[in-house]
Amino acid sequence: MLKLLILIAVFGIIESIGQEKNVTINHRGRFFMRNLNEARAILASGALRQLKILELGMIKLPPVGPAANMFRLKWSTELEDVAKKSIRLLPASNFYGNHKDGGYSGFYWKYDLVQAVKKLVEKKGVPGLSFGSIEDTLKKFSSALETLVFIVWAILTYPTKFPIGKKQDIGPSEALFAHRYEIGCAFDDFALCMMRAGVNNGSLYEEGVACTQCPTNCEFSENIDGSIEEGDLCVPPATGSDFEAQMKESEEMQEFIDSSSLNFSPMLICVLLIIVFILRK
Repeated sequence: MLKLLILIAVFGIIESIGQEKNVTINHRGRFFMRNLNEARAILASGALRQLKILELGMIKLPPVGPAANMFRLKWSTELEDVAKKSIRLLPASNFYGNHKDGGYSGFYWKYDLVQAVKKLVEKKGVPGLSFGSIEDTLKKFSSALETLVFIVWAILTYPTKFPIGKKQDIGPSEALFAHRYEIGCAFDDFALCMMRAGVNNGSLYEEGVACTQCPTNCEFSENIDGSIEEGDLCVPPATGSDFEAQMKESEEMQEFIDSSSLNFSPMLICVLLIIVFILRK
């Protein structure tokens, strides 16, 4: 009996080691997250207000940035799993769009980002605007093409009215909520990136000088010459930290308030009636 238990235990250990070796890192998703963080940093710095970063004068730019409280995104395997489960539910006929699933919200595109934005530009039909001219212009810049294409996509779908509602579709601007600091993506025929759905009272960010209202602290980087430079993004909360727990708790509380606000008065009346009934006994 003892030998049998030992064999079972050894088999379990070998199997678990094999499973760990089969775990793959989502390199494509993490590369896209890096591009998203570049886009968030550009927004936070206020550079988008000048439009010179794109040199695309035919695109009408809404007032975007600077953002004082924009977190750097970090990868979440939990959100990656949500994206993997949801990617099968996306409509095959759409090239891009939003996807909401319970407490999660995200955006997707078909095949590759460049083709999705090309379809969007064609659909918009802006006079004097063609995707060929956009692509030629973007290739002049040193930043990753995908980062700049994402910015164009965000500009074309940027919300024009605030506050933003929970059910409102805002395209890739889902990734521009400053208070969000986690993302997970999955890739198949579609690419789908998911984030937590809290909309921060409908505001994308706190306007102000970049990195001046960080709930944590500002990012710093060391240059080749050894000098220290302040960044434009806030350091995301450490996984499992008390601060992260507080943030998630506040998001859940806000969601509870939002969901119960319509029924708050009848609920309050019922509670008061129960209290009165108890006191009368």
